[in-house]
Amino acid sequence: PSLGGYMSWIVSCNSISSARKYNPYTGVSTYIPMNVNGNWRSYSQLYYSIQVGRNNCFNLNGGLNFQYSNSTDYVTLETEPERSSVRSIGITPSADVSYQLPGDRGTIGVNGSVYFNNARSERKNFIPIDSRDYNVGVRGDIKLPWDMQLASSLRLRMRRNYSDNSMNTTEWLWNASIEKTVLKKKLMIRLEAVDILDSVKDIFVF
Repeated sequence: PSLGGYMSWIVSCNSISSARKYNPYTGVSTYIPMNVNGNWRSYSQLYYSIQVGRNNCFNLNGGLNFQYSNSTDYVTLETEPERSSVRSIGITPSADVSYQLPGDRGTIGVNGSVYFNNARSERKNFIPIDSRDYNVGVRGDIKLPWDMQLASSLRLRMRRNYSDNSMNTTEWLWNASIEKTVLKKKLMIRLEAVDILDSVKDIFVF
C-alpha cells in the first residue's frame, strides 16, 4: 500500500485589475488598471492506494482534495469601482476500483467523485454558491484476437444546486474505441467514437 499527500500555498501580490467607472449622464464607461492585493489559494491532497486479492488483481485508490482560496477584484455595481473579495472552499473525495482480468486479458473498473463548492462574499448582490458536481463511471478494455483491443467507458455527470437552473444538468458520456497493431506492432490503427449518446452539450474535463 502507499499513502501520500501534497500541500501548496500561492499568494499573488499587486495583481492588475481592470476597474470600471461609469458616467450615467453620458453613458460612457472608463476602464482603469489598478493593483489589488488579497489573492491567494491553498491546495492540499491526500491519496491512498493498495493492491489486494489473488495476484494483486484488485487495485483500490482513494483520494481527498481540499482547496481554499480568496479572490479579490474590483467590480462596479453603480458608478464607482468597489473592492470585492470572494472566499471559496472546494472539497473533492474520490475513489477508484479496478480488476485485472486473468492472463492480462484486460481490465474493468469503476470510479466516482463528488466536488463540493462553497463561495461567500460580503459584496452586495452576491449570490452564495453551494454547488455539487457528481461523477460516476465504469470502464473496461479487453484484448481480442489478431492483435486487437476493445475499450469503452460510460460516465454520469450531475451538476446540482447552481443558482442558474440551466447549469443543473445530467449528462451521460459514452466513449468507445477499437485498435489494432500491424507491422509487427510498430504501427497502431485506432478507431474511436466520442459521446455516442450525444448527451454532452458543453466541454468538461472528466
